[in-house]
Amino acid sequence: MAADTPDQAQVLTRVTQWAQRHPLVRALLLESSRAHRRAPIDRFSDYDVLVVVADLRAFAEDDAWLSAFGESLVTFHASDTVWGVETCARLVLYDNHTKIDYVVWPVALLAAVAQRQELPELLAWATRHLWTKTA
Repeated sequence: MAADTPDQAQVLTRVTQWAQRHPLVRALLLESSRAHRRAPIDRFSDYDVLVVVADLRAFAEDDAWLSAFGESLVTFHASDTVWGVETCARLVLYDNHTKIDYVVWPVALLAAVAQRQELPELLAWATRHLWTKTA
């Protein structure tokens, strides 16, 4: 790990604090290898973060929110649908060598997961709850 690259605890703390301050973020989950206790992690392992939001359009149309973690060197944009609900993704390599893949879901999709009592493929391997906004 490069000297200026934050460790996992620092990254998750910073992302969680950002989510807590953002008025549209409702929940934050870590998924994939970093959420799995037995998965091998190395300095090239990225962070796969599911951000559940009240207004998807605000995140899909403006990338300003990505700067809360640092300066982006490279950002890839993607969109998808899960069970007929629109989602978006931002895969970001930051200037401190941290790579975070954000998948952004509207609250309605998380509600559908609860109602259907099944996980979409994205969350089927491993997830870890980081934060949920309470009323």
